[in-house]
Amino acid sequence: MEKRRILTGILLVVIGIFVTSNIYTLIPLYPEIGKAMGIPAKEAGYGSTAFTLFYACGLLLCGPLSDRAGRKKVMVAGLFLSAFTTFFVSLAQNPAQLYLFRGLQGFTLASFAPAAFSYSFELFRDRERPFWLALTTRGSSARACSAKSPVSLWRITADGRPSTYFSASPTASLHF
Repeated sequence: MEKRRILTGILLVVIGIFVTSNIYTLIPLYPEIGKAMGIPAKEAGYGSTAFTLFYACGLLLCGPLSDRAGRKKVMVAGLFLSAFTTFFVSLAQNPAQLYLFRGLQGFTLASFAPAAFSYSFELFRDRERPFWLALTTRGSSARACSAKSPVSLWRITADGRPSTYFSASPTASLHF
């Protein structure tokens, strides 16, 4: 059981990093997305606004939902759906599609945090819990800012805009 808890903790931290990273991946892509869609970079940035608003709504819904349906079910369903919504972001051809798909992506990814934190409280003993919660919250934010944005910038210069989310979609499917 001890090894299983440690493995689960590592998995929660890694998934948390990937989920949090999705908030930041679009930032260095604004100019290219805007150029591809014929809009100013500022308007392409509204995709992040849509993501954040829908993410917030998802957080409010998924917390109580995980109380009723179960933590694992909510995390697995949300991460499974996020693989599709992440793929759809790569298919966006106009601003309306970009905003819609980014919003849906934010909503589906919001299933992870409330269920994962509640699950951590159930899974880890009192003395282990602060360690795993700290890794999940701090590791996600710090690594997302420092690692994911430069990676997405590299992808845009090497492969073009759609590759960032197209290549992230299979990674998202591995989460569940």
